[in-house]
Amino acid sequence: FKTPEDMQPSGVINLKKATIGSSSRKEHCFCINKTGRTYFMAARDASEKQDWMTALQHCVELCLQMEAEEETRARAALENLHAE
Repeated sequence: FKTPEDMQPSGVINLKKATIGSSSRKEHCFCINKTGRTYFMAARDASEKQDWMTALQHCVELCLQMEAEEETRARAALENLHAE
C-alpha cells in the first residue's frame, strides 16, 4: 500500500532469502533486505515493530524450510529414477 487510504496493495515482497532488521531511518522503523533492494516500513510503536519483525522472520524461516524440503523431494525422485 502506498498510502493508508489505499485499498489495493502496490505489490508483493518475496521473502525467500530475505533478511529482516531494525532501522534508525524513522521511529519504529524496520526493513526487509533482499539482494539489491531494501524495503523500509514503520510500525505504530515498539511492540508492533517487534511483532512484525518476529512474524516476518518466521515467514523467512518457513520459506527456507520449504525450499530445503522441496530439494530433498527432488533428490529422492531423481534417485528413484536412476534406481529403476
